Amino acid sequence: MTERTGKETRENKPGFARKFFAPSVFLMNRLKYLRKFILISACFAVPIAVSMFLLIYKNIDYWRGFTRMESEGVRNISMIRKLSDDVQTHRALAMILAAGDASARGRVLSNESEVDSELKDLDGIIKGPSSRKKWTGIKDEWQRLKGEGRALPAYEIYERHNAAVRDLRLLIETESYDSDLILDPDRESFLYINLIVKDLPRLTEPIKRLNAMGSYALVKKKLAADEKERLIAVSGEVRGSIDALKIDRDILAGQPGSKTEASLTKVSAYIDTIVSRSENYLRLVDRTIIRAKKIDMPPWEFFEASRAGFFRPVSETYDASGAALADIFSSRLRLLNGQSLVAWGVTIMIVALVLYLLAGFYVSVIDTVSRLGAATRQMSLTGLPETISLESRDELNEVVMLFNKVAIALRRSHEALLHSERLAWLGSWDLDTVARTMEWSPGMYRIYRLEPSELPAGRLEALYLKVHPDDAGVVRENIEKGIGAGVIPFFEYRLLLKDGSVRHLSCEGKARPYSMGRPIRITGFVQDITDRKMAEEKMLEALRKVKQLSGLLPICAACKKIRNDKGYWEGIEKYIESHSEAEFSHSICDDCVKRLYPDFHGRRPDIG
Repeated sequence: MTERTGKETRENKPGFARKFFAPSVFLMNRLKYLRKFILISACFAVPIAVSMFLLIYKNIDYWRGFTRMESEGVRNISMIRKLSDDVQTHRALAMILAAGDASARGRVLSNESEVDSELKDLDGIIKGPSSRKKWTGIKDEWQRLKGEGRALPAYEIYERHNAAVRDLRLLIETESYDSDLILDPDRESFLYINLIVKDLPRLTEPIKRLNAMGSYALVKKKLAADEKERLIAVSGEVRGSIDALKIDRDILAGQPGSKTEASLTKVSAYIDTIVSRSENYLRLVDRTIIRAKKIDMPPWEFFEASRAGFFRPVSETYDASGAALADIFSSRLRLLNGQSLVAWGVTIMIVALVLYLLAGFYVSVIDTVSRLGAATRQMSLTGLPETISLESRDELNEVVMLFNKVAIALRRSHEALLHSERLAWLGSWDLDTVARTMEWSPGMYRIYRLEPSELPAGRLEALYLKVHPDDAGVVRENIEKGIGAGVIPFFEYRLLLKDGSVRHLSCEGKARPYSMGRPIRITGFVQDITDRKMAEEKMLEALRKVKQLSGLLPICAACKKIRNDKGYWEGIEKYIESHSEAEFSHSICDDCVKRLYPDFHGRRPDIG
């Protein structure tokens, strides 16, 4: 006994899987199917959406922002480069003016107005923290240079301008860092960026210094020894920058199948022109100023020679490189936008597919549950078990198959019950003692001679319909007491039908399991016992008639007639027939045969 109990305890003890899933089961058991599927859909769809969002945001959106920032950086650098060109032009004009050429004053003022306008335009564009700090210093330096420059010696003006130009070159490089140009992953675009950020400014700045110092010397028509050394040193810088530019040209030329092949060809041609004219300009400086025995070239001719012959291809190279970068960035943005649309489209499709499948699963489950509910409700209304069919082949279909087996078994039992009710004139009812509603079996309607539509919405009062007025109190008292006690004792009552006939019924009931000490439902039976009552009455009548033959009967000693209640003598056969249900048949006994028919006595042994 102990061994068996221990085994049962081990079998009933929940396993690891049941314990592990207990919280999930606890939650799901307390949610309706709609909320269950909303929760499951969220658990599937939200991580997918978040993952795809992070993928798009961290990858595609990052590169889109990166490219937009680069585009802004190229635009800003182009404006800073224009400002730097004008400041360098101001350096040359200011030195010409300091050398004593008063004709330069108007051009100096015009140049200063352009620089002020460019500073104003750039003021709201430079936003990077490093760039902003340098930008503030450049603006302050320009205001001091513009206010004090005319009173300074020529080469102090020159050095002050050189410092401002160096700051602008650093600002260009800082802006390239702040706008992530220096980190561009595309080799082709990086070549353009390197060209406009480093190599072209590295070449143009010393050439413009040569232009400023050469113009100053030509205005004075003499060259000091220190000035000559400066010109030679700057010429060396130019030659080094030319060599670096040639390397850029060779790299650009070695980009077969480029996305901007036409731009590369154009820029390469511009670089060839810049290299050629830079070398020509160096020869011009060397011939007319550094090695010239007599400095007699008109200063404005020398000043314009660099602007027309050298700076035009430089400007065109900047414009072509900027346009090529704009094309690359636009193409990259279009590609990234397309990737973003594809990624979002795939995300939406995946989420929609997950939701669609879960919704289909939900509809399938709800459809099964609804069919089971409809079949159950139909069974409760008609009392006839219903079977259902499904197209699915999942676990719910197994539940439905079991339901159908139970329904078929119930139908057989129901048919047997109906047959029994018909044979025994029996009906059953089920009473909800809380709602005081009652459900009838078909036999009840047959006994009460009612249709289902004639009942008052299944109320308890239906049982009191057509009850004989003399029995109404008895019926109500027994039912109400039985509801309180949980047992309705056997009692009998009568129905008074429309045609005036009376039917005799018996009723009894018993409660189902209790809840909180009070019976919830009582099931009872009603039987039509009219035939039995009529049989009992006939039996009682017969007994009463038999009773009339008991006691002393006056009978004639000779003829055996009996005197009836009215004093008349009548034969014994007639008297018994009128006072009972007995009937007589006649025969003859052996003694009478012997006495009356002696000749036949002994011949007919079967007579009598």
